[in-house]
Amino acid sequence: MAYNVTFNSYLLQDTNWKTKIIHYKNLPERTIDLENIARSDGFKIVNIYHTQKTIEIEGMLVCSTNAALRTKIDEMKKFLKPKSKNLDIAYGGSTIRYVATVREIEMPDDFYHISSCPYRITFVCQPFGKATASVSSSYNNVTASTYTNSIVMTGSANPSPTLQFTVDSETTLTKIQFQNQTADGTTNSISVSQSFNAGNVLIIDCDAKTVKIGSTNSDFSGVFPEFQPSTNSITLTFTSTAHQVDTLVSYYPTYL
Repeated sequence: MAYNVTFNSYLLQDTNWKTKIIHYKNLPERTIDLENIARSDGFKIVNIYHTQKTIEIEGMLVCSTNAALRTKIDEMKKFLKPKSKNLDIAYGGSTIRYVATVREIEMPDDFYHISSCPYRITFVCQPFGKATASVSSSYNNVTASTYTNSIVMTGSANPSPTLQFTVDSETTLTKIQFQNQTADGTTNSISVSQSFNAGNVLIIDCDAKTVKIGSTNSDFSGVFPEFQPSTNSITLTFTSTAHQVDTLVSYYPTYL
């Protein structure tokens, strides 16, 4: 195989590092919370969540001399030591990025491994991979008190977008609400109530779970909306005498 693999900006597919196997298409580990049915057979599934993903790569490190082999091994260990770094795997014309930490490095030291050595590297990763470029949808110059639209999000796992509202102009704008309904009917919303001014930028980060106006944390009500890799129906609601607001929804396609 010839897929590019990079960890912590260190390339593990070049003239020396010849990675031939990447085990990463497996699902992340799932924890399933069960509730037994009282005085009856069976159970109910209370919750399902993903905890981590294990990725393994295997190949052969090939050098011209034994000294060069030792240098490459030391170099690799230095770059692979840090925790929670980007593991980028190029596949199918794009790159999937995992946040990973090296759990184990295996390099059998047989007598004939003079200038080459096989390797197996095991990474423990956050459960989902993400695209390296974000996707955005914008809804500009909104003046209606209620605005609806839909976003078709790609990927195979639920993304966590950033919602940005820029107030172009307003007259007594006191509340901004964002509601999303997923394809399976799940509906939830988040709102911020305060006296907004022209030029204010409200940022709701569904990944970091923060709400800010500019750089200042803001109170909010409701919950961070859930999104799915499918059609998402959004509703923007503004409480004001008059307003004009630009809305930007940006996310990274997320993969199991």
